[in-house]
Amino acid sequence: MFLERIVTRLWGENCYVLSRQLAGPALVIDPGWGAAEACSELLERHSWSLAGVLCSHGHIDHVADAAELADRFQAPVFIQAGDRDLLTQPGLGLEPVLVRQLLGSDRWPAPGRVESVDHGQVLELAGCAIEVVSAPGHTPGSVLYLLREVDQPLRDLAGRPLPGLSHLTKLCFSGDVLFAGSIGRTDLPGGSMEQMRRSLRQVVLALDDDWGVWPGHGPATTMATERADNPYLNRRFLEDSP
Repeated sequence: MFLERIVTRLWGENCYVLSRQLAGPALVIDPGWGAAEACSELLERHSWSLAGVLCSHGHIDHVADAAELADRFQAPVFIQAGDRDLLTQPGLGLEPVLVRQLLGSDRWPAPGRVESVDHGQVLELAGCAIEVVSAPGHTPGSVLYLLREVDQPLRDLAGRPLPGLSHLTKLCFSGDVLFAGSIGRTDLPGGSMEQMRRSLRQVVLALDDDWGVWPGHGPATTMATERADNPYLNRRFLEDSP
């Protein structure tokens, strides 16, 4: 299994390129602002086709290049319905004047193909079975993408084992739900700390210790580490809300 992380210059967002084999179909997860060119270069260099663009949620730092990349390779964009409007209205819920100053426009072109994902759905893409798990709180449409059975060692695109991570056989792409040592913010439009706590209790903590976690920002981690060290997964924080 080949996995490459691209860190975008704006907001330091993690975009991932995933493929079971070189010169085969690949997936891109969360192509944020500036990721399209880097992803395209990787896809073309390795003769990969693009099976799909997966969006963990609709914030601009995760989806800014989704339409450009997907349309370039004639691939669909997958996103949960609760965040779908953010693909074309990136500043939804924010002050329009501020949005236009920051982004140049408050309306963006829609991807040519958009497919909504649902909780519990399994996407069969690029030789992978990817389970969609709803985890609202950061946004209404936030999801985790889970690969429950990785039957090949994790390697970078040079074929080298990923340091300390190559043995992992369960992968969670957590978007902005869970980070190493932290969680996503809930103070932006559509965010809810009550929902975030519920997602952490019912969804995140349901993952066993042997899950690897690949977040939307910062380094990869494991559920064993987060269960032990992440202050937002301790009982006191989680029980502040019913």
